[in-house]
Amino acid sequence: MRIAIIDEGIQVSKLKYPERVVKQITWENQPFADEVRGRHATCCACILEECASSYELVDIRITDDWKEPVSIKRMTAALELCMTEHIDIICLSIGTTCLSNGRVLNPIIKKLSLLGIKIAASLSNQGYMTLPAACENVICTVQDWKGQLLPGECKIYQHPVLGEVTAANTRLNFISEYWEGNSFATPVVVGQLLRHPEKIFSAAGEFDKYNCAAANENPVVAYYSANAPGEVCTIMDILREAEELESVAIFEQAGTDDLRMIVHQDNMISRSSMIEAVDKCVDCSLIFSLYNLEDETDDYVYDIEVVSHEKKVVICTEDAGYFELDKNPGWQERLCGTLVQVLS
Repeated sequence: MRIAIIDEGIQVSKLKYPERVVKQITWENQPFADEVRGRHATCCACILEECASSYELVDIRITDDWKEPVSIKRMTAALELCMTEHIDIICLSIGTTCLSNGRVLNPIIKKLSLLGIKIAASLSNQGYMTLPAACENVICTVQDWKGQLLPGECKIYQHPVLGEVTAANTRLNFISEYWEGNSFATPVVVGQLLRHPEKIFSAAGEFDKYNCAAANENPVVAYYSANAPGEVCTIMDILREAEELESVAIFEQAGTDDLRMIVHQDNMISRSSMIEAVDKCVDCSLIFSLYNLEDETDDYVYDIEVVSHEKKVVICTEDAGYFELDKNPGWQERLCGTLVQVLS
């Protein structure tokens, strides 16, 4: 089996079995220009050594420091490179919590899935929805923070927002200060996939005990419209581009590749509970709760309510009363400006 670790580069001299590293390249398919100073990728490679054998390792470097923001361009190029390198499993312990980047990552994730290339990727240590970990067809990994599992054990839990999440006990025989973190769950899971893939069992119980994120108390906007998803997608784009604000929307419809549009399955939990779950696990500035015009809200108290009629938009707030906007050209930009002003 051929494994790729996409990270900040591996210090091969720190490995027990350096011969397993058959190639070290950048996202541009070039040799490393300078030495590796970070420990993040090296720790992941060391954990994989303890969890599996009989594999070849390709080290793909896309950053000099895993703590810095990840370049989506480099990430995509590295994932593309995995196809030409004939990789079987991708071990990815870095990512982005900017869900708007999903439009760039989703197409390449689909291509890799069609080729049968497995991807295991970790959530951020804050428990935030992270890309590509949250993408469809990616194994989303997280540390067993509460020590509920045996050393090296992996189990799948269901989360109302994230879907399937694989928790792994990473303690093994290592010093805890080096090896604790969601990042290090990924090589444990990859090792399990190599050794005994059938032994990653689904588990009963709540995933929340693995999620250390606290509520962000983001503003929540109830948005009523006959075309709520389409209108709000444009509004989220405007907020991102003009105001540098990340936002998400909760709605009932399915069939979207936009990871900012989170589907609420009302047979699982109430809309208000879903909003609270999203508020904990998404790194954003604003949450939209979408409704058709004829729908009624539940008992959740919203910061702002927006009703989008055919010719006008009504914005209601508890403190400032209500505003009306005519649906002339540019109404969505003006609506974004009003929302930002009210929430400031």
